[in-house]
Amino acid sequence: MFEVSLRRADHIRRYSIVHANESGWEVRLEEDATLERRVLYQDWHRVERARALFEREVSELTERGWVVSQSTKQLAPSEDGLDLATRSRSPDWPADRDDGADLNPGS
Repeated sequence: MFEVSLRRADHIRRYSIVHANESGWEVRLEEDATLERRVLYQDWHRVERARALFEREVSELTERGWVVSQSTKQLAPSEDGLDLATRSRSPDWPADRDDGADLNPGS
């Protein structure tokens, strides 16, 4: 559904959002070979906000010299038929996670 990989020198960042069947959507951030964040959201609006944050970070990193090495930004419709491109986006990572589980083992 959404995947972007960036490279700069020997460093790699991967951002991904995938549908996790009935569980919701899995949102992941990997830096080099380390899983930095893995959250499972059941609320589509939180997925949209996470994606907006990812897009902003990717934009900022490319301005600083990072290069997009892989990109899949397929828009998937939400339950009400609107896709990510037609919805308003919050610039902040969802702060409250009462609808999803933070699956990051390091937290």
